[in-house]
Amino acid sequence: MRERWLLAGGHDSARTVRWLHACARDREDVLVVAPTPGRGGEGIARDVLRAMGKRFDLPRTPRDPATLLARADLWLRASRITTLIVRHADRLAADTWRQLAAIGSQHAALWLLADPAELTTSHHDAGQDLAISPGSLSQLRARIGPLSAQASWATRLAEQTPTPIAPDVDYAFFAVASQAPGREALFANFILGRDHADWYLRYVTRQPEQHGINELLTAVAHCAPDHEAAIARVRGAQAQLLLAGVHTSIDAGELRARLAGRDLSAPSVDAARLLRSYVEPGPAAAIAACLATGRGPGWLARLTHEHLHEGRIGNYRVPAVLRSTLRVLLQDARRHGPVFTATGADGIALQRTLDAAMRHTGLRLNRSRETLISQPTWATVTRVG
Repeated sequence: MRERWLLAGGHDSARTVRWLHACARDREDVLVVAPTPGRGGEGIARDVLRAMGKRFDLPRTPRDPATLLARADLWLRASRITTLIVRHADRLAADTWRQLAAIGSQHAALWLLADPAELTTSHHDAGQDLAISPGSLSQLRARIGPLSAQASWATRLAEQTPTPIAPDVDYAFFAVASQAPGREALFANFILGRDHADWYLRYVTRQPEQHGINELLTAVAHCAPDHEAAIARVRGAQAQLLLAGVHTSIDAGELRARLAGRDLSAPSVDAARLLRSYVEPGPAAAIAACLATGRGPGWLARLTHEHLHEGRIGNYRVPAVLRSTLRVLLQDARRHGPVFTATGADGIALQRTLDAAMRHTGLRLNRSRETLISQPTWATVTRVG
């Protein structure tokens, strides 16, 4: 059973409220919910989903309170929320406390912040039934810990900083050239490309052949937020491959020309934010799978549960910004057969859903079965040693 705490009093100062919302902004595992005044027909689930950035004006958004509670539970687990904080809990009915206690991961602690003068007998009875313990602000601060961002410095810098023009040098010199003043974002992307290749060599194959290397470099480029960042990440991947005894040669001009021809949406922070706004997981997960791999919607028909792992779809590494969205697919206990039904009437429904989602988000998906770069071979591979 997860922890349940009631923090009654001493939490509503301006300083504490700013700290709470800083937690929600800077920590991916903390969610702060401020219930809407009054009793809306869709209940507390709507407030929880809104706190997670969900929108209710998108296609296929459910309205039934029971369905919304189920979706709130699904997204809380997929997002790995470990601390759920509900402000003004005294304004909620006791039955709503029970709903909050029923959703979320077993690993998430529920904190109800309330004015003790406003608590009723029903609240106290619900607190006893749900084994809610009295808590303090110091306990809550200790649980959350310091507000240090969880992502690595390279990920934060690469995802949040405009990328300067990449120098047209080979990977052997790129690391040095990208560490010049003003090029910090380039070096951060170089690090992420290196990490991507290291992941591939650890989890996919330690001895990649030329086709696999080209697919790896294609995926590395596709995961970058823009063309200059893609160049930096490819150079980082090349440097890591050299440590594994594989030298790759890519002409700088050809690399830039191929990337310039890309018209697909990258799995960027903005794209991930759009997908996280969906209450219904189907459209969000389908588009996220296409963005993570650079593959077209037709490929979804061949996607099975055997392809899904934490942070990985087959041989593709899922970018960090898409992992919470794609994690909803891992909630399915079946773990066999196709993930999406993409044939017949169900296939038409899926395609219509994807088309509507792309219209609303502006995201562009690959319509073919190929990956982001049209020619499968774009790097010359030489074994070293």
